[in-house]
Amino acid sequence: MRSLRLMITSPSQAIDLLGGGSGPKAVRAVADHIGRPFTTVASWATRQSIPVDVWPQLIEMAADKGTEGFTYEALVQAHAKVKADKTPPTPATPTQTSEAA
Repeated sequence: MRSLRLMITSPSQAIDLLGGGSGPKAVRAVADHIGRPFTTVASWATRQSIPVDVWPQLIEMAADKGTEGFTYEALVQAHAKVKADKTPPTPATPTQTSEAA
């Protein structure tokens, strides 16, 4: 049997994956499992950012569900991807050259 590598592309997808679906049902499942208010977990999904202090609980939840590949590295990459997608490109700065007169 071939193992598939889990790809988490965003913090909201991580919540959906752990919650076993998408939207409010997934948020409720994660909130109940980690003992946080529904509105708190929903805000993480909306703003695409899960606090680092919660990551161990999410990784434990994934292990309890038998979800392989849900790691700190996967969460870091998901957050980095969202940040990169939100960050506008830095405009090129013209360089000055000095010419001998």
